[in-house]
Amino acid sequence: PGRDGWDSLEVTDEEQRKLLRIFVANRIGCSSDSEESGLYANISLINHSCSPNVCWSWLREDPGKTVKQVRVVRRIKEGEEICAAYIDLEFLVREERQEELAFWFPSCSCPLCQLDGEQLEINEATRSLLTKLHSSVENLGTQGCSTGEEAVLELAAQAALEKVEVMERIIDEVTVKVPVALMDYCTLAAVLGRRGEREKKMQERARTMAAMFGD
Repeated sequence: PGRDGWDSLEVTDEEQRKLLRIFVANRIGCSSDSEESGLYANISLINHSCSPNVCWSWLREDPGKTVKQVRVVRRIKEGEEICAAYIDLEFLVREERQEELAFWFPSCSCPLCQLDGEQLEINEATRSLLTKLHSSVENLGTQGCSTGEEAVLELAAQAALEKVEVMERIIDEVTVKVPVALMDYCTLAAVLGRRGEREKKMQERARTMAAMFGD
């Protein structure tokens, strides 16, 4: 079951319900293309952060896609706690993240969620802009590819490039999203016939980062 559906199961024994709650709260999906989940002795104990420094991925050599490993996604400072993201953060602002995380704890107290004043305003504005750009890339890209209108594809490519540039402002918070954003631009650029040095470098960066992060 999903994190909100466990209590719909007909389990009456309180001890079994307790075990089920523990499983649902700590389970980790085996892979992106599987609905199977599991408990892992070590990585299930990793705490959450909205600015994670690690992610977990299945081993490519494991055909069952059940063996997991933790991968670093950004530089970890000395003494900094190793943290992963419990949810797909996308570019959610603080209130949206708190709502998504309510299943695990009343409020998130990670460094990102503790921002206040001008820092919070800038971060929220950046994330709102990224959400808008992400939507533009999807909508304009879909429209342009279906109609073949070069002007629309051009707008989509511009939005995709701006999205990558804006992501650099909060790169430590959105690192795992960078490969897809880079490839979105490169795909649109290829449709428009652009295969210059910039596109080559962005494509290579996307491949390198994707290989580091895994599944």
